[in-house]
Amino acid sequence: ILSAVLTVGTNGGGTITPSDNGALLQIGASYLLTAKALTGFAFTNWTDGLGNVLTNGTVLKFIMASNLTFVANFLDIAKPTLTITNPAKTGALWSNALFTVSGKCSDNVGVSNVMVSLNAGAWMTATLPNGSNWLEHLPALTPGTNTIAAYATDTSGNLSATNTVKLVYVLTSALTVITNGGGTVITPDKGAKLQIGAVYSLTAKALRSEER
Repeated sequence: ILSAVLTVGTNGGGTITPSDNGALLQIGASYLLTAKALTGFAFTNWTDGLGNVLTNGTVLKFIMASNLTFVANFLDIAKPTLTITNPAKTGALWSNALFTVSGKCSDNVGVSNVMVSLNAGAWMTATLPNGSNWLEHLPALTPGTNTIAAYATDTSGNLSATNTVKLVYVLTSALTVITNGGGTVITPDKGAKLQIGAVYSLTAKALRSEER
């Protein structure tokens, strides 16, 4: 009985049954190999050692011969996920023209890029410090409501859903209040800067004669 070593491998997330890589098989005998995709992957085809497609079916039937190599190919089909954590909620108020948006992302294989856009402008590539967190320093905000959009791509080209959040850039100014005569004024927020365009109230209180 003549025998030869079979070389079997995978490309992508999947398994092969039986696990015959390196097995010594009888030349001229018939064998079967079955490919099974892992979660998040899809089987595409079997190829030989030169990359030629042998079959698109998960089961490969072959006659053993010398120098045989088979590869089961699997495609990553899982979409990455992305969340925006700063701002923590839509409609949050912000009093500075500059803002750094940040969030988290994940994928079964790996996130390659996170893209961010401000007010439907050009997409910007965010920084990925460790592959699971991302951040981007935005251009100057526009007074009023600003819409931030972000999505992730993985190493296989799959796209996450595009998430959006609204950030309200409010202009503020210091309020100066003085009195003329004997009295006091109760001001909002203890003298903090107030939002331009918002409605506030002031309460004046006259001093009693014995307090003067």
